[in-house]
Amino acid sequence: MKIEEMSVSVIIAAAGASTRMGGAVSKPLLPLGGRTVLDWSLKLFDSSAAVRQIIIAAAASELPQIEAVAAAYPKVQAVVAGGADRCASVRLALAAVDERARRVAVHDAARPLLAAADWQALLELSAKHAAAILGAPLNDSVKTVTGGRLSGSLRRESLLAAQTPQIFERELLRAAYLRAGQAGISAGDDAELVAAVDGEIAFCHARQANFKLTRPGDMALAEAVLARRAGGDLCV
Repeated sequence: MKIEEMSVSVIIAAAGASTRMGGAVSKPLLPLGGRTVLDWSLKLFDSSAAVRQIIIAAAASELPQIEAVAAAYPKVQAVVAGGADRCASVRLALAAVDERARRVAVHDAARPLLAAADWQALLELSAKHAAAILGAPLNDSVKTVTGGRLSGSLRRESLLAAQTPQIFERELLRAAYLRAGQAGISAGDDAELVAAVDGEIAFCHARQANFKLTRPGDMALAEAVLARRAGGDLCV
């Protein structure tokens, strides 16, 4: 399948509370490199030949601001009010997915550094699999803790730091959310829900920085990454 024939609907999860980041607005609306955090993801997906539509799940209190940002991107077809948690927000956004879409990609708005090459690699992988996610290998040693003390070690070779985007066949993702809703299950990401329906999830490593903005210090790191990619000039 050619990339331009994949017909992907992209859901951007942008309804989080941003409590660890602080500030007067949520992370998607924070300034980053001359744009908002949300702009960086919208720019990439709007220019992707594989993307059919973009749906944003935003905090109800910020819908007007998010809609103002989204107005510059023709592929944004809906901005919906998110739910009580990430799963609820994605579930609400799924209702707006075009029935002609073959696949649905879910991406965190708080990951503005997604590189076009990594998105392309994930698309190529997802053309061969019903479910595929982007991830990163772990560099630190990982320990388990019991009762406030170290109790063991985990082998890094068997671990993956899951990132977004995560791409799924449309009906597979819908089935996963239907099952989760019926069972009252929530999860940290969509792959966890899909794994309960279809255990086979492919992955590829992000080759460039794609970390999630979580705390204030992450903003300076993201600015540095964007400046390096732009050759030191972010006036774009």
